[in-house]
Amino acid sequence: MQRYLLFASMAFASTASAQARTANSAGIGPAVVVTDSGTWSDGQRAGRDAAARESVGDRGALAFLGGLPVGFFGLLALSDHDAIQTFSTGGGLALISYAFARRPPQPAMRQHGEARGETYSRAFAEAYSSRMRSRQQFAAVAGGAVGVATGLGALFFLLTHLE
Repeated sequence: MQRYLLFASMAFASTASAQARTANSAGIGPAVVVTDSGTWSDGQRAGRDAAARESVGDRGALAFLGGLPVGFFGLLALSDHDAIQTFSTGGGLALISYAFARRPPQPAMRQHGEARGETYSRAFAEAYSSRMRSRQQFAAVAGGAVGVATGLGALFFLLTHLE
């Protein structure tokens, strides 16, 4: 898929460049800037690598903490309609949803991309945000699922050991 997109962007760039040369030779319109595919690839690679080094453990931990009351109080809130259990479940869901929220790149990451030019900067930002979004979502889903399972396990353990 990436090769096809790269080929399509290169074909578009060469067509746009030929049209710009024709238009500029006649003195019509602005010049078209052709992006360097090597610079774009370098920016994407660096963006993915920077996102891979970034920690998303805080998202998983936050979702885990939110999943605990959802698992523990969720079933009780559905059956008892108690306000405390309902608010605890809602608070847990709020923590899980906050773990899914997007986080902008750190200023150091933006400055790294901007120092290398516009094409590199755009490629870096797109690759970084795409990779970080998928990693953050995975951490939030995994943390929330483990938290809910732990909360359910604690609830069932307490219910089976009541005397």
